[in-house]
Amino acid sequence: MLQHGDVRPSHRLPLDENFIKSIRSVADVMQWHDEVFVELAYLIIIGRPADTIGRQYYLKRIREGRGRLAILDQLAKAAEAKPLWAQISDLQAALDRYRASRRFFAGLRLRRTDPELGMRPPLARARAITNEIGRARQDIMLACGELIAGHKDLLQLVSTQGAAHMGGTSAIAQESKAAVDLHTPRLRSPSDVRENDFDSSEKRLMQALRI
Repeated sequence: MLQHGDVRPSHRLPLDENFIKSIRSVADVMQWHDEVFVELAYLIIIGRPADTIGRQYYLKRIREGRGRLAILDQLAKAAEAKPLWAQISDLQAALDRYRASRRFFAGLRLRRTDPELGMRPPLARARAITNEIGRARQDIMLACGELIAGHKDLLQLVSTQGAAHMGGTSAIAQESKAAVDLHTPRLRSPSDVRENDFDSSEKRLMQALRI
């Protein structure tokens, strides 16, 4: 769950610059899945958006169940890698932990206790399924966020035009703005989508999907 300001990525790439700057921890990175995760990993470690070949390569690996820490580690070892992850204070520690888990005997305990680090085929299958669920879930959350934001813009436009048509008095404008603020949820991050008071049909959809 994002904790750093009024930012959220669009469900369309490229990712918003303010959103990228808001990423401060490995937990912020690991809440994302699939294409958004790959793009974010490139921007943090390589310092540029993912190219087509790289995006397809890492998407294939993630969808086959490769751990996301493994993706971060592989990018960190690339010739292009730059020390741009200084804003993420615990990223180097996470990479060190991942590398320690690759040692056959010394890393056994880490692999057994952290599903992200495990190497057994069932864990890979579980990660692939988790990615698919996470991708669908984040797409729904982000798309709902876009719809709500657009709905708010539309209400503001209607209220402004209505106030202008009725004389544009300050009292009417303030009343219209109060109505928009009352009936339109405020979004600060994708997680806010599940915390707002939706209409009953939207509520049932979110509850059915357990978002």
